[in-house]
Amino acid sequence: MSNDEAKNRASIDAFWQAWNEERLDDAIALYAPDARLRHFTHGIDVTGTKSIRDLMAMSLATIPGRRSDLSAVFSVGDHVITENRFHGTMADSGQPVTNNICYIFQLSMERLSNSASMGRPYGPATRPPRAV
Repeated sequence: MSNDEAKNRASIDAFWQAWNEERLDDAIALYAPDARLRHFTHGIDVTGTKSIRDLMAMSLATIPGRRSDLSAVFSVGDHVITENRFHGTMADSGQPVTNNICYIFQLSMERLSNSASMGRPYGPATRPPRAV
């Protein structure tokens, strides 16, 4: 792993730590001012740190105490790809949710400039697939 790839990986590790500790200001500080965030499963496409922070705050309100645990991390050039196990409980129904999500982050000067993700739509908690 190159020095730049290691720095990008450290930025993503810091992001997920801030996210899981509900430190939204620290998480958003890792984004470039004109960053773009897309979540294909939910049809989300926002640009700019204010819009991204608003989206993060909505996620926290909808699924309080949610966590995103890293299953795998790959750092290549200016991209970091993470496979996450997202879990929490819906605020309105109390229903647990679990989702496997893949995130692709693009970084510039150790700041997130572009991120995209895809996973299943939120729904009832599911068990991870069993090995055959």
